Amino acid sequence: MLCFQLAGVYKNVVGTDTSKQQLAFASKLPNIHYVQTPPNMPLSNLERKVAEHETVDLVTVAQAIHWFDLPTFYQQVKWVLKKPNGVLAVWCYLEPMVNEAVDTVFWKMYNEFGPYLAPARKLVDD
Repeated sequence: MLCFQLAGVYKNVVGTDTSKQQLAFASKLPNIHYVQTPPNMPLSNLERKVAEHETVDLVTVAQAIHWFDLPTFYQQVKWVLKKPNGVLAVWCYLEPMVNEAVDTVFWKMYNEFGPYLAPARKLVDD
């Protein structure tokens, strides 16, 4: 959905995911190019498959930052973003607030399953 919206603003949009299945569901437009990327893609492959050095205006991450190898990811983002005005925009989960009855049940459940979440998920909550 985000790539579809960005395609109305930007001339070229690249959407990436580690999953071919996720990319298969993505919106198709002529100015969107989708690339399956491994979690630890070397810079040489990044340039060949995704973007050349300092050519990207905006890098976005929605709901996934806690799965990334952050040092590698930040190195790659710094490498592709235009200097000095390239932007990294990241957003994560938002827990719902409905009403007292629903919120009480939600937070009880959320706090109980918290220990079973991947340790990196704490980055999202923090």
